[in-house]
Amino acid sequence: WDVQTGTLKHDLVGHNDHAYAVTFSPDGQLLASAGRWLKDGDWGNGVILWNPHTGEQIHRLIRTTADGGTRAIAFSPDSKLLAMGTQRFGDKDSSTGGVSLVHVASGIEEWLVTVPGWAKPVAFSPDGKSVAVLCGGRSIRFLETGTGVMKHEIRPDESQQDVRWDDFAIASQGHLLAIGGVDDERKGSVELLDLDGPGTAADSGPVKDGENEDGQQGGQRRGELQSQRGSENIR
Repeated sequence: WDVQTGTLKHDLVGHNDHAYAVTFSPDGQLLASAGRWLKDGDWGNGVILWNPHTGEQIHRLIRTTADGGTRAIAFSPDSKLLAMGTQRFGDKDSSTGGVSLVHVASGIEEWLVTVPGWAKPVAFSPDGKSVAVLCGGRSIRFLETGTGVMKHEIRPDESQQDVRWDDFAIASQGHLLAIGGVDDERKGSVELLDLDGPGTAADSGPVKDGENEDGQQGGQRRGELQSQRGSENIR
């Protein structure tokens, strides 16, 4: 669509089942869509790359066997890599997530790691050195772009055990992390964390339970915006 006029520019035909996520590359030369397709006996589950200027399908980047599909995608800052978050269903309503890093030009997978719960959303740090992923609504892991090794993990603090995180965003300067969630009483909240504070994702080593090697929380909480029955309180 043309944002200024609202005119439809291209109708991209490729997903005849769910299209779960779409994103533009930072250089504006590519559009990626994640979902499923079935055409002439060719069943696929993964990502399709498009030319947004012509509407032409460039190629189907990767196919995954994850039965829950590819639910999240993000380009690296240089537009050369694509991070994918997938979901695989298990027994008794359980599921696991997967995060993979793929070279856009070749479709070659650099690495694939498993995370608890679903892997949605995913995002690159502004410097491109980390891939952040929300794992099952209960933690955000920072994975090293080159290897997929977990560098850091942020979890809700002890007073937030009933909170499920639904989304996050990293500021373009890379210093702030915003997290949106909801508790058991369906009260929404937005947290703002300082990633340059004690126990930052950029500086600390591998951690568990939301703490770094010094026992500090991974990211200093600066405040929380909480919505309660239509009112907003800052604390």
